[in-house]
Amino acid sequence: FETYAPGDDLHARGGWEIWCDGGADAMIVPAPALSPPNALAIFGSPINSDIVKPFGMDGGRWTLTMQKFVPGGAGGAGYVILLNQYCDPHNWSMQLAFDEPAGVVRSDGDDSTLPLALDRWVELIVEIDLARDRFSIFYDGQVLAEELVWTENVSGRLGDPGITSIGALDLYAEDISEMYFDDISLMR
Repeated sequence: FETYAPGDDLHARGGWEIWCDGGADAMIVPAPALSPPNALAIFGSPINSDIVKPFGMDGGRWTLTMQKFVPGGAGGAGYVILLNQYCDPHNWSMQLAFDEPAGVVRSDGDDSTLPLALDRWVELIVEIDLARDRFSIFYDGQVLAEELVWTENVSGRLGDPGITSIGALDLYAEDISEMYFDDISLMR
């Protein structure tokens, strides 16, 4: 996010877009950046940021890493979502809720939780093995969930199995006032 100016909207930059069924943009902000000078901010109600980075990655092993910052008193929940199919149809593989009032980060597919770290940068790592149809989630140096089924974890539990592909990363602010991201990467 260092190549953009503070106050810039993210959509239409670097392949990011607003959720295809509607939503609001995210914004480049100067603070609290982990890697100065900028970070990405998403905002909840009434704005409801819903910003997506489509991928379309197939096969092999992948690691998503990012730094997250949730301010104390932000209220509500914000989400980090990985989809195996994005936009006609949608199919969710991972949905993490960062629920500030409850004080937890929750994996919505299997309901595992860890305490939510507030007012500091925290690393989130998702290790995805598409060949094995499995993934694991690590938050703040701890295991949140291991060996979940990529094609069946969220949408698949509702009777809609997905595919072994990484379709998109979605950052969604449902009703959290603000949440910040920095140093996002998806590497093979």
